Amino acid sequence: MLKVLSPSPTDTVPPTAIGTATEILWIDAQDPTPEEMNELAARFGWHPLSIEDALRVNQRPKVDAYEDYEFVVTYTARYEDEDIKTTELDIFVGSDYLVSSHKGPLPDIEEARRRWESHSHLAKDASPIYLLYALLDAVVDDYFPTVEALSEVVEGLEEKLFDTAKRDLPRELVEVRRDLLTMSRVIAPERDVVDHILRSERLVRHPELAAYFTDIHDHLLRLNESLTLQRELLSNLQVSLSLASNELNQILKVLTSASIILMSIAVIAGVYSMNFENMPELEWQYGYAFAIGLMVAVGAGIAFYLRRRGWF
Repeated sequence: MLKVLSPSPTDTVPPTAIGTATEILWIDAQDPTPEEMNELAARFGWHPLSIEDALRVNQRPKVDAYEDYEFVVTYTARYEDEDIKTTELDIFVGSDYLVSSHKGPLPDIEEARRRWESHSHLAKDASPIYLLYALLDAVVDDYFPTVEALSEVVEGLEEKLFDTAKRDLPRELVEVRRDLLTMSRVIAPERDVVDHILRSERLVRHPELAAYFTDIHDHLLRLNESLTLQRELLSNLQVSLSLASNELNQILKVLTSASIILMSIAVIAGVYSMNFENMPELEWQYGYAFAIGLMVAVGAGIAFYLRRRGWF
């Protein structure tokens, strides 16, 4: 579905009606079909490679500069149901238009539109570059609650480490580590995207917006530092858990060794405790001493063997 957000925010239009605006044109394509993207490509003269990237998912955040437009790939991220939900947002930026393409509804689109309308003087003077800033800023601002939610999860795991009932802790550590890596794969390339924009000719023509994109870059640096800190804390938790597991393994080895030794002695004692009439040791005065000595010898031999194997 194609929606023109400027100048008529409520109009849903077919591709053939695109391009009638006299000012900056913003088209939001939610769940676009290949036919709709081809219509847009024919209207704005897009390269087939950028259309192919827009129709496929799981592109890396990037900026591809073409002759008369830029193709930007970014990702939104939200922490929902104890999982990171990411959505690819593809942006085509021309001289007098911007087209955003994504799967499903995105709250960041409406937030960017609100910011754009609240700074109409910049939006008018800066052409679509300010609209690109509004979109990227809304996306990056949404990263903060996501990273904060992950930080709270890591703090909860730190407290759970000292809990005796922590059977699910290893699984939770793996899940949180996966979420942190997901956010890192989103945020780290995002800095390259903003760096590219800061060095672009469009921003040279609008130096008043350099501070805005620099602010986004600073936010990404802060987010990346926070993720790095959380990964280090998670690594420390994994080391502590490994040490605790190793200590438990040592205790189990000692207990198992003691059980083996006592079991071997118990076998001998069980045999010598049977009341057989023809048992030679019953008439031999050293019979019980021999039995005890045999128990000690067998127990000592097993203990020596287990000691050599490093069990205790």
